[in-house]
Parts: sequence; structure tokens; C-alpha cells
Amino acid sequence: MRDGATTSLPARAARRLTGRGAQAVIAGCTEIPLGLPAGAVDVPLVDPALVLARALVHRATAGRAESAAMYCTQYVTRPSRHPSPPQ
Repeated sequence: MRDGATTSLPARAARRLTGRGAQAVIAGCTEIPLGLPAGAVDVPLVDPALVLARALVHRATAGRAESAAMYCTQYVTRPSRHPSPPQ
């Protein structure tokens, strides 16, 4: 980084895309968000791994009393206690 500016290759590429009119940036590989910190671009940054994780938690807890946060604390951090997938 120079003078506080993000100089990573993914950040430069994202800024180039937004400069050409992109209204969002999809970090299409799991490692791209690692080189593209929050605030690197002025448009929404979509992290597909985060989107997938949220969708899985939502699906796993759909129709149940416990919240997604409860699910994560009880099951994701202790995989051996993971319940059977909902039918």
C-alpha cells in the first residue's frame, strides 16, 4: 500500500471495472476477497463464499425456532454435533 491506497491487483482491477461503469464487483474466486479489502471500491462487493454460507445457514435453519446465529454457534463450530439436513 502506498499512502493508504490499496494497490493489490484485485483492487486495481475492481477500480478499473467501476471506472468503466460497473455497478458492483463479484469476487468470483474464493481467494479474490482476500486481496480486495472492504472499501477498496465504491460499489457493492459480492463475496460468493459469504453468499453461499448465508444461504446454507438460512436453508439449514428454515422452519426452525433457532436463529441462524444459534445454528452457527451450536453446529458449525462443532461439526460432530451437526444435525441431519432438513427434508
